[in-house]
Amino acid sequence: ANIEALAEQGFDICLIDTAPGLGVALVAALYAADCVLSPIELEAYSIQGIRMMLTTIMNVRKENRGLQFLGMVPSKVDARNPRHVRHLAELKAAYPQLIVPVSIGLRSSIADALASGVPVWKIRKTAARKATQEMRGLAAYVFDKMEIAQ
Repeated sequence: ANIEALAEQGFDICLIDTAPGLGVALVAALYAADCVLSPIELEAYSIQGIRMMLTTIMNVRKENRGLQFLGMVPSKVDARNPRHVRHLAELKAAYPQLIVPVSIGLRSSIADALASGVPVWKIRKTAARKATQEMRGLAAYVFDKMEIAQ
């Protein structure tokens, strides 16, 4: 009902960010959502939870038939870390249709932006420019998948 009230006020998109665990908040968000995008860290504990996350989404789809899974976004990626490079390659091989073609790097400028409560493009660091490109690339991907004009 609250999401319907937002739509009546003219909002086109409502972003629901839940904790990374598979709990009640995530399930409630999935029941209310039209689309879901899942950030995934390239660490063993995150990768081990993928099957359970996909099962949860499939179970919710039984009730929320319109729920569209946009994919998994590799997040906090350190391209210099061989483990991250290997895990990303393994994920792309195992889930070729489910890995978003844009990844978000491990950058201190993102943490700075979060701590300051400002968009990353307001941070004046060289790394913030790359983070801005990644974030805008991800937004473009999501808008395209959701068929929203930019």
